[in-house]
Amino acid sequence: MSLKCECGALVRAENVNIAAAVASCPTCGAVFSIAQKTPPPAVIPDAFVASRDDDAHAGGYRDRAERATARWQFRWFRWQHAAMVPFFLFWDCVCGTFVVGSIRGAGVLGWLVLLVPHVWVGVIGTYWTLAHLLNRTTVTLDADALRVSSGPVPWRRKTIARAGIVGFDVGTHAFLGTRTNGPSRWKVRAIGSDRRGREIIGSLSEEEAAYLAAELGRAIDA
Repeated sequence: MSLKCECGALVRAENVNIAAAVASCPTCGAVFSIAQKTPPPAVIPDAFVASRDDDAHAGGYRDRAERATARWQFRWFRWQHAAMVPFFLFWDCVCGTFVVGSIRGAGVLGWLVLLVPHVWVGVIGTYWTLAHLLNRTTVTLDADALRVSSGPVPWRRKTIARAGIVGFDVGTHAFLGTRTNGPSRWKVRAIGSDRRGREIIGSLSEEEAAYLAAELGRAIDA
């Protein structure tokens, strides 16, 4: 099966990303979706829960695209995150005892102990661990924008105007993509009309990234 861009140029196989359901034209540089030519994934990854609002189901999502909202929820939890709990409990107990002892013994000057890097390692590490134990990321696509939010532990939110999205892509994280002692972590990006990608969500398995990119591609074309 051959694939052509709107400019008439033939798109080569190396310019097609089947997992993300997008292709790029080697001649004009356009990025466009091929989601309608890609079959849906056979299995929804365990970490994902997909849903759409009731009004979208009433007459079919495609018929009510202007009002429908597609929503995907991703669970952060991995068993290795639970293994960090005893480590940071021990670390925080030691640092907490040290901080309290310094404040009691040195008065106002004792607060300077908060500048010790070990204290901040405990604070940041505990926050990170709690987020990965409890958080879920919700990716919402409606008529106006693509929105990404995480909780209950506060995390960065993202909003991308839907009109500026032409497709989606997947790739590995630059600092994790060359790992040889374990699986690479993947990210999903929204491709803008300027052909630049903006990360939507990261730290996924390859299966999870391919699923979300394909689902987003189908939803934005509906």
